[in-house]
Amino acid sequence: MQSRRTFLTRFAGLVAAPAVSKSAAAGLVQDGNPASPTTLDPTLPDRDFWRSVASQFNLDPEQHFFNPGTLGSCPRPVRQRVTETLDKLDARPTYQYWAKCMPRYFEVRAKAARLLGVETPQAITLTHSTTEGINIIARGLDLQPGDEVVTTTHEHPGGDAVWRYLEMKKGIRLKRCAMPMVPPSNDEIVSGLERLITPRTRVLMVSHILYTNGLIMPVRRIGQLASDRGLYYLIDGAHPVGQMPVEIESTGCSFYAASAHKWLCAPKGTGFLYVRPDLLDRVEPLLTAYDPQHIPEDVRSFEAGTTRLNFVWTNNMDDIMGLEAAIDFHQEIGAKRVQQRCLDLTRQFRRGLAGMPGLEMIEIAPESRSCPMTTFKLLQGSNKQAFRDLKALGYTTKEVFDSELPEPINALRVCTHIFNSEAQVDGLLAAIEQTVAGAT
Repeated sequence: MQSRRTFLTRFAGLVAAPAVSKSAAAGLVQDGNPASPTTLDPTLPDRDFWRSVASQFNLDPEQHFFNPGTLGSCPRPVRQRVTETLDKLDARPTYQYWAKCMPRYFEVRAKAARLLGVETPQAITLTHSTTEGINIIARGLDLQPGDEVVTTTHEHPGGDAVWRYLEMKKGIRLKRCAMPMVPPSNDEIVSGLERLITPRTRVLMVSHILYTNGLIMPVRRIGQLASDRGLYYLIDGAHPVGQMPVEIESTGCSFYAASAHKWLCAPKGTGFLYVRPDLLDRVEPLLTAYDPQHIPEDVRSFEAGTTRLNFVWTNNMDDIMGLEAAIDFHQEIGAKRVQQRCLDLTRQFRRGLAGMPGLEMIEIAPESRSCPMTTFKLLQGSNKQAFRDLKALGYTTKEVFDSELPEPINALRVCTHIFNSEAQVDGLLAAIEQTVAGAT
């Protein structure tokens, strides 16, 4: 355990973190003008570059944020685009909406397709969340009483709820592959899912990254299993987009539902749904906003692809334009560079956590199966209270709890992202050590 002097030194280092250097300042917007996608200078020294990136976020300096796995923070270019769009819509509502914003919808969808590694933009529709995407598929497939859905015990409640509902209302059968918190091997995961498949199984659904412990699932191998057994394969992709490169079509999935308001730092209530083009006609629309026998001319283009599954006459176009700005911001930095930065901060955090007495960290091996999410729990005391204590010390983490796991979990989760710094990680470690000491 560190001494009080070491603890205070860590906090002092955080509070007294050096100001942005002149070279870093060159990468920022001057005179208080809103940032644009050209404000980041990739030639800056690494430390200065990431300070310039962090300066684009409007996060509370008194509350260091380590929970983009729940919601991200929008950088300045995104906030600017949302505000500009809203101002224009309010100035000339119908003209701006139909003549300006609606045609741009397809440009944003095309950018989203490129971000997600999807060749055909029509395979993508924009949604409000991962949960919405999963609901579109679950309720749109013609599942009958007795049909089986195979999933795991680590699915997020937002993606799990619709299957529970259909089990209760339609008589489908939900089967879960039990997985411990310390992840089994990829071979064990695939074989565990395969053992649950029967002739009545119709859907295989897994999370790309488990929200409980940050495990990157072997989605390609599971995709091969689903293909071999003739199953619909749905991936809950809430976490990968914005923290790592994503190639949806390489997974072999039938459907992929994702959020944009977490790691991608897009406006709240934005997301994506991918439907493999050859399966589009097998999914009934979640919403019907027009007479299908007399499709209006101005919505025919929406009928051409997956957008027909959730078409509404009036979308929140300011958020959709903000989503485009978030994609631009992310791609300006580069997906691989974002991933490396997030992992570097996570490695720093895990090194500090590994030698700390009084807690247990969920370790994932090899490292290639892990992402910038770390789950740990106190060996004594209350994790819920630890969450509150850390917040009081100025650190927002995530309490993770699930009583239905084979080993019920009550733990804390820390996510590192591009708006975090090495000094913040050190400060969080010091706060955790203080919290653990107070719990013993």
